[in-house]
Amino acid sequence: MKKILITLFTLITFIGSANTDSLTDTDKAAQKALAEQYVQALQNKDLNAVNQLIDYDFFEKRFVSQLSAENKSLRPPSLEKQRRVQEIYSNSINITLLGWKDISGFSGYVIRFIDEKYTTRYVGLIFEKINNKWKIVDFYNVSLKSPVSSLLASSQALTVLDKGSVGNQVIHRYEERDIVKVVILFRRISDKRYLKAIKIYRGLSDEIKKEEVILDLGLIIANNFSDEQFYNELLTVIGKYHQNKPKYYWQLHDYFVMKKEYDKAREIGKNFFIAISDKAMMNLGLANISFIEKDYPRALKEIKQCVKAESTFKVCYDYWISVADTMKNYEEEVAAYNALSKNLGYQFTKSMFNEKEDGNFIHSDAFKNWDIPEK
Repeated sequence: MKKILITLFTLITFIGSANTDSLTDTDKAAQKALAEQYVQALQNKDLNAVNQLIDYDFFEKRFVSQLSAENKSLRPPSLEKQRRVQEIYSNSINITLLGWKDISGFSGYVIRFIDEKYTTRYVGLIFEKINNKWKIVDFYNVSLKSPVSSLLASSQALTVLDKGSVGNQVIHRYEERDIVKVVILFRRISDKRYLKAIKIYRGLSDEIKKEEVILDLGLIIANNFSDEQFYNELLTVIGKYHQNKPKYYWQLHDYFVMKKEYDKAREIGKNFFIAISDKAMMNLGLANISFIEKDYPRALKEIKQCVKAESTFKVCYDYWISVADTMKNYEEEVAAYNALSKNLGYQFTKSMFNEKEDGNFIHSDAFKNWDIPEK
């Protein structure tokens, strides 16, 4: 069984309803049911069902409403690209509806996604009642404090060199050479040509890299393309110029980890996860920092708190196994597998483990005495 070391980079997105105070109990129940249906459809990888819950036409109307008069001809990414986002969500290894949350001036149902790289996203849905039926019409990015439709409108406006959007008002203060590079940068990101986008980004002047609209483009690249050095470059800018910006809260967590200022990283992580009421992820984040510090007993204690907070959260067990294996504490490793069997119904046999990935473990007394079938 492969041992997992988790690294955390979180893009925080929420979903909700813009005016919750006026909702009736019936409306609230309908929104809850819609959130549950959305999660269930993603878990089942039923993209047809997912897309039936989303009104993409209404999303386009929201997008257009964010544009300046000069840019009204722009349109959001193609329907195919928007649906591709849902496919990416459906491929997550963990999809959990955390319930209704109130945070950062926004209220709504929160969904936690963890992908195969252990990137964590908190995602939600903005609802609208259309023809007497609730539909998902937009997403709200809490870390950037803006609906996705608005973020896309600002980004798309960068491709038409006018001064109608806030983003363009910012970049037009800079040299034309930088402005042209930003336009090309956005196009490379839109085409998912991330290596070329990174090269263009690095060619921008240091001054324009400080701007939030440019940093946000960099974070889009980092969230879609794994390049630790590039991500660390973004963190350095955030840590130097934007330590007081809540929108970069989690990136600051990663910045302090990078700088080995672990107490500051712990404090930021704890405050965020307490605010979002996700004790499991809070303890997972703390365990991750302890693991980086090589304080393995502390990491083990914290990861067990993760399991206690959410016994169906498989990622916690993966980490428990990884920490125990690193410590060569094979009794703990067996305990983790047994807890995984008890709480999530996994069935293990000794033939599932092999010399290449589990050499030390399978030769331990704990493994030999583990009461499970051979095959």
